[in-house]
Amino acid sequence: MDIVILVDTDQHLIPKEEIRTRGFTNHPLPVDHDVATALSKLAQKAWELPTDIYYSTGKRYRTFNKYSAEVLDGKINIQAKDFVEAYVQDTYYNSELGGVERTYEQIDQEMARDVGLCKIMANLIARLPGSRPGQTYDVNLHIMRYCAMQNLPCETSPPGFHKDGEKYISVVLVGCCGLRGGQVQIADNDMNSLEHLNMRQSGECYIIDDDLVYHKLTPVEVGENCEYAYRDILLFDFMPQHPIDPQ
Repeated sequence: MDIVILVDTDQHLIPKEEIRTRGFTNHPLPVDHDVATALSKLAQKAWELPTDIYYSTGKRYRTFNKYSAEVLDGKINIQAKDFVEAYVQDTYYNSELGGVERTYEQIDQEMARDVGLCKIMANLIARLPGSRPGQTYDVNLHIMRYCAMQNLPCETSPPGFHKDGEKYISVVLVGCCGLRGGQVQIADNDMNSLEHLNMRQSGECYIIDDDLVYHKLTPVEVGENCEYAYRDILLFDFMPQHPIDPQ
């Protein structure tokens, strides 16, 4: 079943230009009742995410869903795929897990097709420089919880500055509690620092062009007077299926 989401392309012109010229944007997403409700549902479901069995140095939880999306005039057509497919990164981009066929459970199909979640995805797609009528995307959605306990931080794979190997990557914060660290850092291809983002509010987000910048997440650690911390995110990979017009 296709989910058709109307988008106001004019409100995405600034973040689209920021991605084109700076390689990233953290311009706020529009939030309506559907988006707020979806974030609330996802915050609850984060407590039920399955363990990421490929991360052995700490506590991390993760699901993986795939979509296809088509840009139309004033709307985005989204299709959720209901089959499980392995997630593979090249060893060039991930020295720890590259070349490994990682199979994760999916989020349930009701949540995968939630209108608010699809609105988040559609508004992110509307910001991509190549998003013009006729462009199509393969989309990966990773729903992740980074969980830290005393003396047991949680990191990304690989840690440190890296690229993911997909054209556009976006992270939307679902929620967090009790943490220190967990700061997003973005640098250009010469490793000059561009931005530090301390995302703490549900719905905060950023998008990067993987060709233009590096990014990293500092370890998620337990904050002062806490024994437990978590950081829940939506991680989107957007892979355009047609050449991108630089204009």
